[in-house]
Amino acid sequence: MKEKLFLSRKAFMLIVGIIMVYHVNNGWALPITSYTDFSSFSAISGPLTITDFDNFATGTTFTQPAIFDNVSYSFNPMPIYHQPPANFRTFNAPYNSITWPNVLAAASQLDGTLEIGTTTMSFPIGTGSAGLFSIMGRGFNSSLFATSTITAMDFGGNSFTTSMIFQGQVGEQRFIGFDSPLGISSIIFTSASHVNGFSAIAMDNVSYGHLTPIPEPSTLLLLVTGLMGLRFMGYVKIKR
Repeated sequence: MKEKLFLSRKAFMLIVGIIMVYHVNNGWALPITSYTDFSSFSAISGPLTITDFDNFATGTTFTQPAIFDNVSYSFNPMPIYHQPPANFRTFNAPYNSITWPNVLAAASQLDGTLEIGTTTMSFPIGTGSAGLFSIMGRGFNSSLFATSTITAMDFGGNSFTTSMIFQGQVGEQRFIGFDSPLGISSIIFTSASHVNGFSAIAMDNVSYGHLTPIPEPSTLLLLVTGLMGLRFMGYVKIKR
């Protein structure tokens, strides 16, 4: 009788552990946090690798995918614009760079003009946080708002989508950064859309920090469940 009771309690503990792990993997996903202030972002990121594109001559062209400081950059132009895949190019005017003199933006292979489309930055494994300054290059009336959609992905397959709103000023700057306990794998952003069409967005001071190793929640729960099971087994043996 005691042996049957012992086995049934072990089975119960095992079932509880399986249920807890299932909910961690499916319902208790670790969040991606966004930051719109570089100071707050850098405070949680620790030491950052920052790419400012200033060690290249203005007007330098890079075929895609371009790689800077282990970060891969790719661009997908909108079909209504230039069909050939765009290059990346360092620009100065009409952008206000975060650090002088350059920013990086997608440019047409045909004539070198700014491109409209979607930019993807893929970060190396071990990246815990990542961010960039997005800069508007073309000016419009200050009442004409433009919106860029930005999506961050982590290495667990989770995503977080937000928007950056520009007021149409030449050289207008916006910072956006993301952090995840699972690590940031990529950031994807679109050209800014407005009532008159689209505006190209440049990048500057792209930064990322390294992930602080922590056990995954499912691992922690398995560990706790196992310790509880061992403790219970010891208790039953003493009672016997």
